Amino acid sequence: MTTKLELQELARKYLSARQDFLSAIRQDHPELGGNDNIVGRIGEFIALQFLTEKKRLVTKCISATNKGYDILCSTGRQISVKTITGESKTGRSTKLKQPWQELIMIYIGTDYKVEKIGHIHIEDFNVAVNQKFININAIADKKYLLEGGLFSKFGKLYSGEEVKNFL
Repeated sequence: MTTKLELQELARKYLSARQDFLSAIRQDHPELGGNDNIVGRIGEFIALQFLTEKKRLVTKCISATNKGYDILCSTGRQISVKTITGESKTGRSTKLKQPWQELIMIYIGTDYKVEKIGHIHIEDFNVAVNQKFININAIADKKYLLEGGLFSKFGKLYSGEEVKNFL
């Protein structure tokens, strides 16, 4: 049986590791900067690598409170990033709120490796909305990353060798 003192020690270890992470990236690594959502920051870092590999010129938004997007492309397109981990009991994240012109959804498995990346343009997302495949006010959900899901039907779904080196 776990005692109160053991649980307190676990909590302190977590908070200490979190502080170490925040301290290490605060100034020197803007790719991992952002708000208090560290999983989201890691997802944005993965998305930057993914887009750079696709020869896109992208910049992570400096403001921690952008409305609807996290990355800006040199063409002006705003890119929203949603990250779901294997630790999530529901397999869901947050609402897909506008404005964005591209959406990247990332699934990180329980082994802390990227398993899937979905990428869709707003034009194709709107087709999915018009076909009643997805609600305009949808919440990011792991099921969109399945075969036959949003990304495989209306966007592009990446897995396996295509995503293994991003984390």
